[in-house]
Amino acid sequence: MYYSWLPSEEFISLQQKKFFREIYSGSSNFNFSNVSTTRAPEIVQPKTRNQAAQKFSPYGNESALEYYRHYMNSSLQAYDSKKKAYYFYVEPYRPAEDITLLSAFEFPDEIHIVQSSINNEGATVYCRYFDEYSQEISTPFKSFFYTKYVVYCPRIKGTKKVSLSHEADSEPEIPIPMVDRTNQEPKHFFGVCLCPVYGNEPKWLMLTELIEHYKMQGATHFYIYIRHMAHYDKHILNDYVRTGEVEVVTLLERHWRIGDYWQHIGIQDCMLRSRGFSKWNAFADVDERLTALNGTILQYLKNIKDPLLANDRQVIDWMPTNRYHNTSSVGAYGHTTKCIVDTQKALIMGVHYVLLYHPGYYQKYIEADEGVVRHYRDVNMSDWGTRWLKSVEAMGNFSMTNYPENLQKELTSRVVSRIRYVYKTDHLNETKLSR
Repeated sequence: MYYSWLPSEEFISLQQKKFFREIYSGSSNFNFSNVSTTRAPEIVQPKTRNQAAQKFSPYGNESALEYYRHYMNSSLQAYDSKKKAYYFYVEPYRPAEDITLLSAFEFPDEIHIVQSSINNEGATVYCRYFDEYSQEISTPFKSFFYTKYVVYCPRIKGTKKVSLSHEADSEPEIPIPMVDRTNQEPKHFFGVCLCPVYGNEPKWLMLTELIEHYKMQGATHFYIYIRHMAHYDKHILNDYVRTGEVEVVTLLERHWRIGDYWQHIGIQDCMLRSRGFSKWNAFADVDERLTALNGTILQYLKNIKDPLLANDRQVIDWMPTNRYHNTSSVGAYGHTTKCIVDTQKALIMGVHYVLLYHPGYYQKYIEADEGVVRHYRDVNMSDWGTRWLKSVEAMGNFSMTNYPENLQKELTSRVVSRIRYVYKTDHLNETKLSR
């Protein structure tokens, strides 16, 4: 097993958005108007960002729908080098397939609904609005999936729950309540979005070390996504939920897909869930430790001025930061990069970088002497060793390195203390829960 050192990426670029607009503007005849019914919706107009000349100020001079349309069109197109032209490899604005609602978020200017079914990118769908008693209160609004999993809907006055439907007059999915993200000041400064956890391997030690590592780096809130997890592992998460540090989101598995494909759902949901609640958010896997080498991540972020179980000995020995030291050379820029993102300035998040930003913002690369991603890998797990090891070896020689010495003692103490508190109880010892 080894981990690689990779420069971390932060926020925000204008080039991609300009490219999408210049290449794809006007490439669709989709009608964005509301469905004609007797009750017209009272759309809540934006009151933020103080740009009265722009109806949807976060999107430049376009409406939000036009802005998302340009991105969606670009994501569905590919370039034919022989014909020297772009073409749609997925039909846009086709009817949506099965819908499985996951979450909904209400922002000052809009509502975003996340669903977890597959094969819906670019498909047409209808936003449905309900009061607290699940009674429909307004006209269905015709929209589309601007990523595989997210739908934009305008805010409608009096809405408490939302849903989606295939047609304006078809049965909607069971309405779900919205998460309120209308506050202008985030409650947390630095949070962590953890990609969905899955697989049969024990997770309790890895999760504890991850959470305590990022707490030492200044994180105060964690968004953890679970596809499936052993009962024994859940005890440690439940304790972090008890203390208000962790928010757990369980993914409903109605459609089979390869395990790591679930990370796209978690990333898109956390992009929205963290927006307006925690200002900066690290997107990481359970085996990654983003590490600032001069101070903490929190200190680094605050210096950005631009507005734009067994016994304790076994726990210590098996902690990844204590156990694994064979380290690759630093990867090139963009090589499996991970990001810390101000999610109020970014619109769409990918696994390794932001796919689309609000207009006018830029990204900053972190140099390897400022911070790295310590990525732990078992080369014998799955087919990772046969697929990726050679490319990592090509980056340069391996060397034996350690987790920062000034942090290791405190991290070990935190992990041992928390695990001892949760797992060394009479109840767990008597029942001998399976790991």
